[in-house]
Amino acid sequence: MKYTGYLGLTMKTRLREVYMIIIENLGTVERRYSDKNVKLRKVADGTLWNDAIDKAPCRFTYEETEIPIDPDPMEPQDALDAIFGGAE
Repeated sequence: MKYTGYLGLTMKTRLREVYMIIIENLGTVERRYSDKNVKLRKVADGTLWNDAIDKAPCRFTYEETEIPIDPDPMEPQDALDAIFGGAE
């Protein structure tokens, strides 16, 4: 997959440590995720996300939490097969 979007960074300083939310512009959508592998919180309603995908331009504000993202034990192809009934 060729990446053609831009990479943006949102920085916030907490007690001399810099936390960043990474923003990927993927054309019609934007993806946000933490560089510290923690969940994001949507400021407007407090919803927690591992990564946030919104229609571009995004009208929401997100902040990092201290809640770690649980590793997903399922491989990406296994997840697709589970959703779409992969080839046997």
